Amino acid sequence: MLRCVVVWFGSWGLGFFCCAGVVVVCCVLCCFMSVCTTNTHIHDTSTEATAALAPCLDRLAEVYKSLNPQANNNPDAVCQAAVALLKNMWPLMEATINKWRENDRIMERLTRIWKYAIKATRTHFSPLLGPMVTVLANAYKQTPHSSFLYVASICVDTFGDNEAYHKLLSEIYTYFSSKTFAILKNGQQQAFIDNPDIVEDYFEMMSRFVSKCPGIVFNAGSGGGSGSGAAAAGGGGSGAAAGGGGSGNAAAAGDKNNNNNNSSLAIITAAVTCSLSGLTLQHSDALSAVCSFIATFLGAANPKSTRGNAKRKDGVKPTAVMTQIVAAFLKTHGQTVVSHCVAGVTGGLPRARYS
Repeated sequence: MLRCVVVWFGSWGLGFFCCAGVVVVCCVLCCFMSVCTTNTHIHDTSTEATAALAPCLDRLAEVYKSLNPQANNNPDAVCQAAVALLKNMWPLMEATINKWRENDRIMERLTRIWKYAIKATRTHFSPLLGPMVTVLANAYKQTPHSSFLYVASICVDTFGDNEAYHKLLSEIYTYFSSKTFAILKNGQQQAFIDNPDIVEDYFEMMSRFVSKCPGIVFNAGSGGGSGSGAAAAGGGGSGAAAGGGGSGNAAAAGDKNNNNNNSSLAIITAAVTCSLSGLTLQHSDALSAVCSFIATFLGAANPKSTRGNAKRKDGVKPTAVMTQIVAAFLKTHGQTVVSHCVAGVTGGLPRARYS
């Protein structure tokens, strides 16, 4: 019954900027969260504490899941109201993630609130994007839950088309990749088997990075970026040789940009190389995410592809950098990709995984 009430408020009540019903519901939830987070020790993982907080988070997630701003005459006001309520609750959410970050059940429910809030309010969520990225990055480093990666994917999907948010998205790209490579031990097969949820959500996130904001992934800047990127993806060659021109002050001025560019290129190189270990996974969702990522990566260099960069609505076409990186990867690892695919369709995987 309570869930039905929450759904009703989320669908209709929040359509009014200060609807008393939704304010009451959210205030009750805030009070409940405050009691749970204040009176429970930071390392308390008792069943009672979890049981008290989980339904609270579920109900709040239901409010944002049911929210439909476009059904209202003033959708912007609805979104602003929804974000304002979430902003007021932000200290409680930070306290929750700090106290229960080792509890997968609570973290899943907390991130579900953010997921639905971003989907409902879209770019109106931007005031909370920075704080959320910081919280998620810090929490993921200490206790890597796959749900953190999924929220990051939603951020990329929502804000990736707007370059104004690329700096924050670059932080997501760097922070989450660094920790994930450590978890997956840079491509060790057993690490993939032991962490299927991390594999699934990380490579889903990377697919969205490639398709939504390739400028972050394939950022080559000026000077010698493209050559060094191709050399890195190919597993050999000299970045300096590929760098070509530039000397004196011009070369010095480009050092910082080239370092950042090389870092971005190193991540996509490591990710696509690491992904090869996932091509024989028995976990269907993880395998699907890995295959989708590799297909999206390869499609980024093909202007006629239905994947990767060709899907962008702004009509951005593959650049020389993208083409060189993909070509270098295929030159070094193409045979491995084909071998894994052939092994999969000839009995290396259950028939249910062939698609």
